[in-house]
Amino acid sequence: MHIDPVLILADDIRQLEKQIHIECQHKKEPYNREQMQTINLLIGKLRARYAELVKTEPTSVLGAGELIRFAAHRLPFSQGRYATHLYRIADRLADGQRLPADLIWLRALTEALNDNSQADGRNNTTVLLALAIKGMAQPVVVYRAATTLRTPTRDLGDLSRGPCGAQPFVPQHF
Repeated sequence: MHIDPVLILADDIRQLEKQIHIECQHKKEPYNREQMQTINLLIGKLRARYAELVKTEPTSVLGAGELIRFAAHRLPFSQGRYATHLYRIADRLADGQRLPADLIWLRALTEALNDNSQADGRNNTTVLLALAIKGMAQPVVVYRAATTLRTPTRDLGDLSRGPCGAQPFVPQHF
């Protein structure tokens, strides 16, 4: 089974954010041209990874959970109450739980955020949530062991009782 591409991008994004943080902490001078170029290069890579993330559809529930985490992180402070719910949903998805109520709530939130968006129609938070919904709604395939199925032997006595095990119909003579 292949690794979800969203998980790979999320790991890359987190590593780049750590590198940027480390580079910013190691400032020796108020302005060092080489260090600033390094930081700008890392920021460019980070932007490219975020652009890929917005276009990448998750192939698993874990990938959908990561997209929900990124969307929750991007919500403004005034919508923090929604972020709490999003983090809880992402935690449940990471634990392998897919609840229909979570999917319904995510769809309603995405629609409400999209309606209230004052941007030019492309809000990256709603795009991330829409991609997460697609990944979360995918059916799960469970592979069974490769054993032959044993068919039960048919017994005419059992079949004569009917589908529910009832007694056979015997007409009564008056």
